[in-house]
Amino acid sequence: MTGKEPEMSGHRDERQGELAAELSRLWPSTAAVAGTCAPASLETVADSPGREAPCTPNPEPGLAHQYQTLPQMEQELREQNRRLKIVYRMTATASRAETLAEIYEVALEALADILSADRLAVLVNDANRVMRFQAWRNLSEGYRQAVDGHSPWASDDPDPRPVLIPSIVDDPAALGMLYDVIHAEGIRAIGFFPLVYRAQLRGKFMTYYDQPHNFTADEVELVENFASHIASAIGRKQADVDLRESENKLRQIIDLIPYLISARDRAGRFLMVNRALAASLDLTVDEMLGRSEADFGRPLEVWAEFGELDRVVLDEGEPVFVPELRCLDSTGRVHYLQVNKLPFSMVGRREPLVLTAILDVTERKLAQEQLHKMQKMESLAVLSGGVAHDFNNLLVSLIGQASLAMAKLPPQHAATGHLQKVLSASERAAVLTRHLLDYSGRGQFSLQAIDLSAFLAEQVYEMLLPDAPHVRLTLDLAPQLPLVRADGGQLAQLLRSLLHNAVEALGSRPGEVVVRTTVQTLTAKDEGFWRHTGQPLAAGQYVLLEVRDTGCGMDPTTVDQIFEPFYTTKFTGRGLGLAAVLGIVRGHQGGIQVESCLNGGSAFRVALPISHEQPARSVGQRASATQSPPVPVLVIDDDAFVSEAIVDILSIANIEAIVAHNGLAALRQLAKCAQTLRLVLLDMSVHMPDGSSLLSCIRQAYPALPVVIISGRSFQQAQQQHAGLSPAMFIQKPFEAVHLIKLVQAQLAAPVGRPA
Repeated sequence: MTGKEPEMSGHRDERQGELAAELSRLWPSTAAVAGTCAPASLETVADSPGREAPCTPNPEPGLAHQYQTLPQMEQELREQNRRLKIVYRMTATASRAETLAEIYEVALEALADILSADRLAVLVNDANRVMRFQAWRNLSEGYRQAVDGHSPWASDDPDPRPVLIPSIVDDPAALGMLYDVIHAEGIRAIGFFPLVYRAQLRGKFMTYYDQPHNFTADEVELVENFASHIASAIGRKQADVDLRESENKLRQIIDLIPYLISARDRAGRFLMVNRALAASLDLTVDEMLGRSEADFGRPLEVWAEFGELDRVVLDEGEPVFVPELRCLDSTGRVHYLQVNKLPFSMVGRREPLVLTAILDVTERKLAQEQLHKMQKMESLAVLSGGVAHDFNNLLVSLIGQASLAMAKLPPQHAATGHLQKVLSASERAAVLTRHLLDYSGRGQFSLQAIDLSAFLAEQVYEMLLPDAPHVRLTLDLAPQLPLVRADGGQLAQLLRSLLHNAVEALGSRPGEVVVRTTVQTLTAKDEGFWRHTGQPLAAGQYVLLEVRDTGCGMDPTTVDQIFEPFYTTKFTGRGLGLAAVLGIVRGHQGGIQVESCLNGGSAFRVALPISHEQPARSVGQRASATQSPPVPVLVIDDDAFVSEAIVDILSIANIEAIVAHNGLAALRQLAKCAQTLRLVLLDMSVHMPDGSSLLSCIRQAYPALPVVIISGRSFQQAQQQHAGLSPAMFIQKPFEAVHLIKLVQAQLAAPVGRPA
């Protein structure tokens, strides 16, 4: 030993004493290696070089042994400190990781630095609590597939302990059926370290060695501590992942729901919003979160009411339901909302929130109102049709008898003028009944192919100009329009009503009325064309008749009611014209659209189906009554006034007629004189049996006997009910005497034996 050795030895002993004390404090298990010598004994040795001194208080294992073990202790302490620093650093890194995959990689990196393992792996339970490989080092795919899902612990074990196999060759039974796979991979020692979080087994660390390995207590304790930290990081991150997945699923669900959903705090800030609500405000979800309605610059009327409801929910802690809340959107359109509000809580927020679910029931309410309106109009149609039917019967008698009286009086008779006034009043009454029938859809329709532009050019000036010299009429009629299938008389009535409405909208002020025809393709989106009729139109091309005026216009409420019978904005006793327009449009299987605003004029557009037929030729002029030899005709009508008028009218033309007042009487008359009868006039309103059953009996028993149907309904409705019916075998009430005589004479002039 040299002269400098005592000084160096003293310095070394002092440093080793400090290290021994630090090692004993940090890792108590090193006491077995360091012995029980106190630092004071080391100082004694340093002060007396070359002399052995016993350790105090324990003389063993001796100073020489201490000098041999202290460098090893210092090295072990440095290694333990290095490992601890790695564990602390990696634990902190794992706690800041963004994903689970980052935590797994951090764990493997730390294990690789603190252990001498040749292979490593991290396995974590899946949703079915089966352990699956998440990260690994130096393991083949075949091995991973073979042992994936294996665990030495039960899945519900609350306190699993590490499983250590220093030599698989010496203890093959510990691995069971997996021994061959593990041995073939080149693994000779293996360690299972559980990952436990909140008393639940979440996964495991696997350490593998290519040679037998003796697991030390320090190594096991270090890995266990590290596994505890990593299990906590995995558990917290998995909880975050599960929470985000739940939130995403909830987001997807609420985005699919037609409700407008939000969660707001007491200050009115949106903390949860679904896409439907954001879209209804022309915003995005991100633009709404954390903001209140005041930040959007929206009208505050409905929001103020929402805020009051929110305060009720928060103060009372009870849900609130509002079945219908009326509000306006940014365009001024009326919406009807069904509002549900209830207390709500969110993760991470201690104060209660208000969860709101709003359902826009505007379309449903409008549909209900439309259905109610259609039901009301249908009821009115039935009523008007019934009134018109009964009134027609009275008019047949009234006009018929007045016509007979006129025919029997000389032209200069004093009563002739009075009878003419009766006939004129009766004609006006007949027009009223036609309007009622038009509205009910039971008016007389004689459909033919018509060029609408040519038809309007002939009719419109005669209808408008004499009554409205202050109105400027503009025609914009498209040439070469497709033909429409329509009734000319009904079209004239429709045009007359629309023009009359336009002139009344102008009042006494000068203005313009535009009549336009176009072709337009309608689709399912053009609901405005069947909003009033209630009859959806098939997609395709239609010819449009538009009547536009620059008059006073109408508000939305008036537009909704404009086609109701007897509704008017003018004076009492008017308003049936537009109701008849609606009936005519329905009868033609068309549609009508109305656009109007106050002081902005109105536009009525009528869509008519296109016809592929040729234009019909004009019929001849009204035929005058002619004389013919007496021929028996059977009149079947249960109304005495009608049957009497028909008999009197036919007598003018020298046509003999016999009457049956019900179906049974008609069948008896047919049985008596079927051989001499040439024609049957059958009113479809007859009873015992009804008209349809009676017509069927006549056709079966007397197929060669012609039958002319008398009805207050339209020809199309009668034709649908009775196959083979032609216009020449139908007459609609009320009718003029000349019309009836002409029809009967035409039938009687036909060859005998022609089927009815």
